[in-house]
Amino acid sequence: MKDLQVDHHSTVSRLATTDTLYVHRAWKPPVIGWPQIVLLIAGIYNICFGAWAVFFPEHYFILSGIALPEYPALWQCIGMIVGLYGLAYLIASTDILRYWPIVFIGFMGKILGPLGYFFNVTPHSMPEAGAWLLITNDLVWWIPFFLILLKVWQSHRNGNKNIGREKELLAQFESLRSSSFERPTLLFFVRHLGCTFCRQVFKDISAERERLRGAGIQVVIVHMGPTERALKMIKSFNLDQVELIEDPRCFLYELCGFSKASLWRAFGVRVLRKAVPALCVERCGVGYLSGDGFQLGGVIHFTNGRPNIIHEQSDVSDRFDIKSFLGREEGEARSSISTELKDPNG
Repeated sequence: MKDLQVDHHSTVSRLATTDTLYVHRAWKPPVIGWPQIVLLIAGIYNICFGAWAVFFPEHYFILSGIALPEYPALWQCIGMIVGLYGLAYLIASTDILRYWPIVFIGFMGKILGPLGYFFNVTPHSMPEAGAWLLITNDLVWWIPFFLILLKVWQSHRNGNKNIGREKELLAQFESLRSSSFERPTLLFFVRHLGCTFCRQVFKDISAERERLRGAGIQVVIVHMGPTERALKMIKSFNLDQVELIEDPRCFLYELCGFSKASLWRAFGVRVLRKAVPALCVERCGVGYLSGDGFQLGGVIHFTNGRPNIIHEQSDVSDRFDIKSFLGREEGEARSSISTELKDPNG
């Protein structure tokens, strides 16, 4: 069991009214693939080109059939600048939304460079034979750099919407914490609704719903949406009284420390071995992906204002033993009653 007020989880209960958290979360780069890959390739290419120009300043001119420059040090300086751009692209790849000005400056350079070349190319100034370098240094990067900047613009445009939704989610989380002084709550973070193991969680809750009701435990499910689909699903498991919280961007998942699965933890032998009985024996079913297929879940127990992580998935098939949990809760309740009976004045 992990107390959310310990270590990095302490931010959950303390920051319900902290605007700094909302701003930081809104501007945190999403999990993206191709923009980072593009910038990594651009960075490596620029560094390699810069090293080539610095250490072998005559090679480009020999390959292009151009007369060797009188001042090769100038070409080496250009190589140094290109190499530094490469380092900047590598830095930008770590946080594109934060370092987008680097991408913008690089994009403008890749546009202005070819324009300057073609406006000034003459037989006596800039030979046409060297134009091939413009393709690899500039032209091939126009579309990917433009798309990266477009993605950044879209993220910034939607930033305020995300901030508002994250405030709502934190308010709901804080409400659960406050209400747990009167009634304990189990907060289930489930995987995407098409996952057979997500449906397995619903089935487990349904099987123990009478014991949960008898123990006075409220059940709340955090899901990735859409809510309409989640409502139909919990209704099919006779869980009409369960409260739902939609978190399509996995804000609460990440805030509470629930990690992403690797390929092995999503499709490994252990997962496949558990998927077969879940599908064929328990008939949990499977559906289309809606949400982050690699997001893992878990369970948080709210009691007396304290949110504690009592289960954290190690892979997508990892199952919370709700029967054992209820057994412990019932045992503690009986022990407490027994103690009060033995010591009525205590």
